[in-house]
Amino acid sequence: MVICLDLSKYQMRRKLIPSSLQNLTATPHMMEHLVCAIYAYSDNDIQAIRVSREDAEGGIKGNLSDSGRLRVKITLTSGEILIKNWFVKIMPPTAGSQQHQVDGEFNIFLNEIEFYRNILPEMKEFVRAEGLDDTEFGDFDVPEILYSKAGTDGAIIVLEDIVTDGYAHQRDANGDKFLQLDQALVAVNSIARLHAVSVAMQLQKHVDLGQEHPSLKESGLMWTQADMTARLAVMKDHYCEMLKKSSELDSPTLLKRFRNTFDSEERLAELCQRRCSPSESNEVQTLQHGDFHFNNLLFKNTDSGMKVKICDWQLTYTGK
Repeated sequence: MVICLDLSKYQMRRKLIPSSLQNLTATPHMMEHLVCAIYAYSDNDIQAIRVSREDAEGGIKGNLSDSGRLRVKITLTSGEILIKNWFVKIMPPTAGSQQHQVDGEFNIFLNEIEFYRNILPEMKEFVRAEGLDDTEFGDFDVPEILYSKAGTDGAIIVLEDIVTDGYAHQRDANGDKFLQLDQALVAVNSIARLHAVSVAMQLQKHVDLGQEHPSLKESGLMWTQADMTARLAVMKDHYCEMLKKSSELDSPTLLKRFRNTFDSEERLAELCQRRCSPSESNEVQTLQHGDFHFNNLLFKNTDSGMKVKICDWQLTYTGK
């Protein structure tokens, strides 16, 4: 008597979330899974995948994750060759406990996935349904997400590599990042459009983004915790030092006002609490970026003018 057993269902489950970029690029089945998931191929469609790191100055970096730019060359069984460019962010499983020490049990990686996968599509659908100018709002000047997955073994986010598309930080002769006036205006106009749509959508649909997506409220309150407030105090001190060295006529007035407004860490925590708490008038709270500065702004000159991409939405929240 011959007994045939189907052992496929007993095979060990292959891990799909890498522990690092090096682990990802060195593990064929992980790369194959990403290519198939992103571009809707089957494993029978793929003959070979070659990956190279493209990390260079001028690109985006994830401060709280292992991240980098990848160039992916895909050879299909049909003979067609495709070149894809990704920006990959990986939260290894060991980062969970480290991150909790930083942000009080709040997982900012999952907050970013929530933004890309649920909040942003909801806002885009609202723009289409209301017949708003798609050329003005479009993708909200945010990189396109290609893939995301999270679990107990970590998390991964794959975004389009906007550096390959010509976006970069502006740098001065010393290599330091800075913003020219036209770039600052483009960036502020872009984030203002997102603010406006978030308010209009909540008013029109009678919804509260903070209630629909609880991670947004958690993100805003993260800054009220002592270790994060201490970071704000350090930033305040640096800014005060810059004002003291400034030769602008209004710098002394600004310095005095800044010191009086943010005179203690307790005051900073109070202000952070206030910006995330519902007002007595129950005004709609706006979707905020949470980390809006030049490190997360990349620009590109085009025939139609200056373009911007706003990156790193891990700290996005609802508030003022």
